[in-house]
Amino acid sequence: MTDKEYTKQKKRLQKYIDLWFDPMGMNWFKIDMHYHRQRDEDNPRVAGKTETHWEYRMADIDWYMPSIADAEDWYLESMVIHEFVHVLIAPVMNVDTQESLSLCHEYATESISRAFQWVKESIEKQYTKKAP
Repeated sequence: MTDKEYTKQKKRLQKYIDLWFDPMGMNWFKIDMHYHRQRDEDNPRVAGKTETHWEYRMADIDWYMPSIADAEDWYLESMVIHEFVHVLIAPVMNVDTQESLSLCHEYATESISRAFQWVKESIEKQYTKKAP
């Protein structure tokens, strides 16, 4: 991937990251974004991969620019939302007992509930800015 194409795809991706980051509550976490010029070795079709350390509210998201380039805008937006949802529901991946399932389910539910609240607040802020 050329520097020009890499920059173009990163800008396309960043538009949707910026659009959804605050409304989905990602500022509640420390998230490091990593941008790769090559496809994922394990699954060349993957555009994004999220690894979380949910107990510390930390995550790493790897973005694979060639796969980003393949995606239409509507799908790229969907992928950004998808990776952010991974951050919100990460504890569900650590279930080993019925008790931990219940606790992780509550954490994931609360995270998504807050995300909806943040979306609502974001919409209200945009509406307030546009009001005369």
